[in-house]
Amino acid sequence: MEVIHDGLNTLALPHSLRRFQKRFCRPAVPGAAELFGYNEGPLRRVIGPGYFVASRPMDDAHGGVMVDYFRVPEGEVADGWPPIVPNRKGLQRFVYDQTRDFLRRVCTHVSIGAAFKQDKPLDHYFVLSRRG
Repeated sequence: MEVIHDGLNTLALPHSLRRFQKRFCRPAVPGAAELFGYNEGPLRRVIGPGYFVASRPMDDAHGGVMVDYFRVPEGEVADGWPPIVPNRKGLQRFVYDQTRDFLRRVCTHVSIGAAFKQDKPLDHYFVLSRRG
């Protein structure tokens, strides 16, 4: 089952291109501590899905959840999701390769996040709101 988080980022793009979704699902392995996910938005068909593995970071310096684009799911994902593509392939390498997002919870269904490339802050931020 997927859980959708609607997002808005601070990139210097037209407003309609700043909206996106991070979609999450649990791996089929019982008790797994990680989540699988990808990015859905108006440019996904052009740049790719930007698959990731989400987990707790080793330290809490950046946030409570790390969205790690260095890794992609190694198991089944939710039905209907696009094929898994490594983030170093195609146009998505310019967006997702060597990138991590760090999320902090604001309240029950809202998180804020910051993007890092090669462990350096990109000065790009976003807000996520969980559906349902």
